[in-house]
Amino acid sequence: MRPKGSAELLADRRRRALKLLRERLSLNEVARRIKCAASSVMRWRNAWRRRGADALKVDSLQVVREDSPHANSSGWSGSCFAGPSPMATVQNCGQRSEWRR
Repeated sequence: MRPKGSAELLADRRRRALKLLRERLSLNEVARRIKCAASSVMRWRNAWRRRGADALKVDSLQVVREDSPHANSSGWSGSCFAGPSPMATVQNCGQRSEWRR
């Protein structure tokens, strides 16, 4: 989950993490000091290696409420949260599969 703060504050946090990495601290030690997961530090480091300083920028997130007129503008129906379709059938239901023999 993304921590609270402006995009600039979060980008600054990533810059501090890379500075600590340049001081030869381990991923785990940097993560402990920055208060994040080591996997996040590794992701930031790898992104910086691939794309440079632009990789440290934080994308702003937009939250769209369900009752908003823009909630379904992407064409997404949201049905993935409804569970399996009642019309869905599973072939070989109750039969032994070939790969198990």
